[in-house]
Amino acid sequence: MPIVSIACLSVKRDEYEKLVDSLGPRDVPCIWCGHPFTYRHGVYIRRPMDVTRPFLIRRRFCPACRHTFALLPTFLSPYQRATIPLQDEACYRLAQGQSYETVLRHLDVRGIHLFDMATLRRWFRRLVLQVHKILPALTALAQREAPELSLSRLRAGVRDAWVMAYYERLTVWAGPSADSGNWNLLRLILYVFAPSLSGNRVSYGLLPTPPP
Repeated sequence: MPIVSIACLSVKRDEYEKLVDSLGPRDVPCIWCGHPFTYRHGVYIRRPMDVTRPFLIRRRFCPACRHTFALLPTFLSPYQRATIPLQDEACYRLAQGQSYETVLRHLDVRGIHLFDMATLRRWFRRLVLQVHKILPALTALAQREAPELSLSRLRAGVRDAWVMAYYERLTVWAGPSADSGNWNLLRLILYVFAPSLSGNRVSYGLLPTPPP
């Protein structure tokens, strides 16, 4: 199903529901044809492994082209079993040099059971490829947003210095609670952690028009 993300910056079910339920017909144009009116069109269930209660994801319907699309909160990616903040936390620990076994045990203690290391390796491998594409743009953005701050250099002695720099630059412009979902939604560079949605008119994390 085509997906567009909605600015819900904390992992709270009630916040997401309150936001999407407040949207009127003019608030969400059609991501397929650009028609200015869309309407509520049912829900489907998402159960992230690190969230206690399931999310009822809202869908929208366009009366012009008769297509539907879903509204995901920024902290969820299409088809992923874990939230973006959880994936960020795991990837940051791996980039620091913690072993896959250590990160897996840390998640187990928190009650998040991945069962094997293949998932962690997939998260980290995907992030490394994407960060190498977007880090220059994120660095330039951080320098514009906070020119008085000196950005840290790439670290030596870590598993991946680029991934470390990516997370450090996120916090420069968006504060300590920044995650990849915020970057996706607000800065329109490219999406992180989502599979390819090349068939969609709008990829996850991208808005139809840039912010002012």
